[in-house]
Amino acid sequence: MKSDDPGMPPGEKQNRGLEAVIHSIRNALILCLLALLFVVPKFYLRRSLKDATALRKTVSVLSDKVPNLVFPDAELIGVRARFTLLSNPKTVIKSYFIYRISVTNTGGESLENGELYVRAPAGVTLVGEPLKRTEPPGLVDAMRLSHDSPPSRTEKDQWRIGLLNPGETLTLMYAGYSTRNFEASQLKAIFRKKDWSASYGRGDLAAWLAQENLQLGKMDKMLNWSLILLSVIFILRFLETLRERSRLRLK
Repeated sequence: MKSDDPGMPPGEKQNRGLEAVIHSIRNALILCLLALLFVVPKFYLRRSLKDATALRKTVSVLSDKVPNLVFPDAELIGVRARFTLLSNPKTVIKSYFIYRISVTNTGGESLENGELYVRAPAGVTLVGEPLKRTEPPGLVDAMRLSHDSPPSRTEKDQWRIGLLNPGETLTLMYAGYSTRNFEASQLKAIFRKKDWSASYGRGDLAAWLAQENLQLGKMDKMLNWSLILLSVIFILRFLETLRERSRLRLK
């Protein structure tokens, strides 16, 4: 029986009105629960976006493990090689290395006055100034490098990087030797800068971070549209309930 039937008893009209109120309350609770299911993930998504934004101040530091360039078994093939220091010919070199350290700005902001600390392994002596390379090429002077170590350093080194823009790379190539025999060796490189984080041995950090930001951005847009749709449904149901209650009051 329709609610606008003139022959409907008053008691049934009240029951219909009560049912309409209960129905509207139930729909409102369901919509609130659905909205909560979207709001909670959105809260954590916002926090994830904030964390990803903090990762925009990042650098990647790579220090290659390099082999010994002195061939210790050369005499087995009829070759005798002897490496000595020019400053002290009596010092026999049994290990010789060409090290490479690369610092890449993988973040979204320019790096200013970052500090790079370099330390050689025990028993290895660094020789002379490192060879400097940049990517893109020709930016050595523009990066405003300053040497913070004394000229007499042989086991450790320290540099200040004045400016390293996003995507740029600074590479330092060191020569080192030892009177002991090593198969391979690796320099220890440490980067320090307030509010910046460094990853060591992870060259794909920039691509990973860009992909994470893209996925989080898509999820955020999807949740926004879902919340808009839920709001429209809630408003339509609320208007329908008001219209139903108005019809009942007119009878």
